[in-house]
Amino acid sequence: MKLKQKHQYLDIVTAVVLSAISIYIITESCWIIKDSKVKLYTSPGLMPLILGIFLLLCSLILLKRNIEKLVLKKILSNFKLLFESFIRDSNTINILKGIIFLAIYVFLLVPNFRFWLASLIFLISIMSIFRATSLVRICIISILSVVSINVLFQVIFHVPLP
Repeated sequence: MKLKQKHQYLDIVTAVVLSAISIYIITESCWIIKDSKVKLYTSPGLMPLILGIFLLLCSLILLKRNIEKLVLKKILSNFKLLFESFIRDSNTINILKGIIFLAIYVFLLVPNFRFWLASLIFLISIMSIFRATSLVRICIISILSVVSINVLFQVIFHVPLP
């Protein structure tokens, strides 16, 4: 274990112990105030109460900071490992390529070309990237798909396509 990380664990233990001590000081101060039967501002338990409250606040701040550092370091190291394995995975790269081609289809091809031509270009390119089958079969499947969609929606259902 690295020295710096060991110190963080010791800081956490110290903060927990100091929190427990300060809670004890606060409760005992409250008993002193109650038993003295004088006003709060003249009670002998007022100063230990104030010191206990400030000690509790400081120990909680120390605890919070060290837990955040520790958790943040673990999250970042886990995220780094996950990201590296995520990027190296061929399925991830193919998914990202598919998302990019879908964005090109939606934002560039459909607005600038007829629907059937944009869909044909998209289907041929996406199946080629994923190496679905041979180029001849990809073209046949793409043409049949686009013709089927056009016939189904425009001729049978009378729904205009973009």
